[in-house]
Amino acid sequence: MKKLTIPIITILLAAFFLSGCTGAGIATSWPGITVTEDTVYTAYTQGVYAVSAANGSPLWHYPDKAGKMTFFAAPALAPDDQLIVGDYSNSLHVIDTKTGTGRSIFTAEGKWIAQPIVDGDIIYAANADRILYAIDMNGNLKWKFETGSLLWSNPMVIDGIVYLGAMDHYLYALDAKTGQQVWKADAGGAIIGNLVNANGSIFLGTMANEAVSINKTDGKINWRFTAGNAVWSGPAIKDGFLYFGDLDGNFYALTESDRKLLWQYKTDGAIVGTPLLTDAGIFFTVENGNLVLLDYTGKLIYSKTLNGKLYGTPVVSGEQILVGTTDKEKILIALDSNGNQVWVLPQPK
Repeated sequence: MKKLTIPIITILLAAFFLSGCTGAGIATSWPGITVTEDTVYTAYTQGVYAVSAANGSPLWHYPDKAGKMTFFAAPALAPDDQLIVGDYSNSLHVIDTKTGTGRSIFTAEGKWIAQPIVDGDIIYAANADRILYAIDMNGNLKWKFETGSLLWSNPMVIDGIVYLGAMDHYLYALDAKTGQQVWKADAGGAIIGNLVNANGSIFLGTMANEAVSINKTDGKINWRFTAGNAVWSGPAIKDGFLYFGDLDGNFYALTESDRKLLWQYKTDGAIVGTPLLTDAGIFFTVENGNLVLLDYTGKLIYSKTLNGKLYGTPVVSGEQILVGTTDKEKILIALDSNGNQVWVLPQPK
């Protein structure tokens, strides 16, 4: 891997290498964003915030008083108007989406960096202590599965199977009811970004500078594509094409079936977040503070400079694009399709 000079990424990677034995990890964060039709939920620093999707006006803040909790992963929507979100103090919380009242329901040994996934009445939550937990909505443990290293990638549940990427280089397939391993596949490098399911395969990026396609049924490797640097973000897929970036600022478009490179676009900073694929084009963030919009031929439509460093995935909310930022003044910026600011969520004072 080439030497990285990006401060936040360096800290995150140091957390991986230096705390692999303890599983505790250190993580510098950026906002995690979840949206519904009329509400935006953001987990960042010392709280989870609910705001109006239309204009960003505050609805509630959890907890109502700042404490020692620090949040990172996007909240997960659950049945009965609930959110599930983990913090860096090792607690998993359930929050009422209408009132913002919440409580801790489960405590692990490490930080919650991956977004939990809710399937039916079960929460699947991957923790930095190397363990995937299956928990009911009251916090009762159903089963747990231990991997060989930290878990920062979100689990994914498909047809009764939980797919889990780990920093021990393996993609795991587990029975969702029992936690028993069905198979595991060596992806060749640490898996940090999210997984993508399409046409019988799981697609992912690795810190060994590769994008990888793995057969969903038996775990066999379909293909590998070598990028210019580590592929932190999970890819995105649309109409048979795969899109992703690397930490050297290269953005790639490949054919999903056989990894043929269609085009490549070069930016001036690391690409960490998964791209957002819309009718308007491909949105992605760059560490240097730019929100980039390309068309599906790789032509630049615009590159919008925002304050702060950008590491997260853009999120669509109606006709707006939401971008989380590390700007000291703003948590979220809502933009129209032309890149014009509509509203911002300021950092709490």
